[in-house]
Amino acid sequence: MMNRPHFPARSLLLAGAALLCLSPLAPALEPRTWISLDGRTIDAELVKTDGLIVELKDKEGRTLKVPKLSLSFGDLDYIAEYAPEEKRNNLSPKPTGKVKIPQPAKEMKFSPKVIKKDAGELKIGQATFRVCETPHFKVLYSKGLDPMDTAELAERLWHDTAFFHASFAGKFKDRRMALILADGDKEFPALGEWYGEILNASGNTKIADDLARTWPLTGSTNISLPAEMAADNGLLAEATLIRSAGRGSTGKGDNAKGVWASFRTHVIAGDLMGLQAGGLSNFAKEGRFAIFTGHSYFKEIELTGETLTGIIQKDTSKKASTAGGYDNGKNWAPELKRRIRKGDLKPSLSVLFASDSNDAKPDDLALAYSFSRFLQSTPERHSAYSKLMERISTSRQVPDTDSIAKVFGLDDGAALEKAWLAWVDSGDFR
Repeated sequence: MMNRPHFPARSLLLAGAALLCLSPLAPALEPRTWISLDGRTIDAELVKTDGLIVELKDKEGRTLKVPKLSLSFGDLDYIAEYAPEEKRNNLSPKPTGKVKIPQPAKEMKFSPKVIKKDAGELKIGQATFRVCETPHFKVLYSKGLDPMDTAELAERLWHDTAFFHASFAGKFKDRRMALILADGDKEFPALGEWYGEILNASGNTKIADDLARTWPLTGSTNISLPAEMAADNGLLAEATLIRSAGRGSTGKGDNAKGVWASFRTHVIAGDLMGLQAGGLSNFAKEGRFAIFTGHSYFKEIELTGETLTGIIQKDTSKKASTAGGYDNGKNWAPELKRRIRKGDLKPSLSVLFASDSNDAKPDDLALAYSFSRFLQSTPERHSAYSKLMERISTSRQVPDTDSIAKVFGLDDGAALEKAWLAWVDSGDFR
């Protein structure tokens, strides 16, 4: 059984180049999407690199010369991957050392003109949603909700993921990802009943039972769309569902205003990384929390400066509750440092990898956040992180800590833990 990385149900906490000579025997490179920091994209194939210039050929056969320094980390990883060995030393490397990692989600030039707010309707179960369409998403929204901020946020986070991961854009092809903004009083409960019926009918009774228990607390989750519905509407198989507070609502749901809504950033960024990582075996749970939950908190805090997201936990008595990190969602880094330095917390990478969302404590969430942030803290680590995601998509599980260490150029898990904790204790983690 395979599925995308299973994120815990989330709840909103309302608290406080040299010439690339392809020999006749070398396979032709397929066209791909090339991405710049400012958000521009072009579908083209790599022809050659010449110093700081990359030569591409677009679908019409036109030759384009692009400055290498304007390309994404993922593009540079792609060039390094497909450059012949004898030419790699002539390729200009990505910046190394202590450099500022770009924030493509914020630095891209976004035009509202790419959003089509009134793009029809789509019925799911007994609920009918209006459709807002962007280049990579269909935002399905209940009457009384405004999809525009979420549509822009989603496109910005798409660009952020594509900038750092060479293969991400290709996963969309001619399909879009569905983001469902469902009114918390009406459509959201109706979707829970509809999805529960689908799960029971397919024999997934345990998942359906869990869903029924957690749905009243759930702020966001993933749902699998019926294959025919996805195909007919040009959608990816899995959709992101967000409980929203509509006009006249009792207040149950996300009612944040503005593009950089903390909870929605956490949800969408996490689901996009889940898509990049591909399917995971249902039995491969080790490391999921550390890698994927950690990434969602990392992106939420990095891009919005705070976190308002909790995770829903289920205990053996079949009860569900919501848990979060440190009370001050803007102060996780200094609080984690303080607890470690005082000896109140003794981090262990092996313990973190064995952690699960169902029993995670505030310290666990902060540690997962710090570990993900560490893995993406330099250009070299970003490149290794991208390779880690590719490896997960192939093996269908998170590698053990010794294997991850080798991806990052370290000897073993102990060396990885040492490097991580040294970084947490440094001025770079703040």
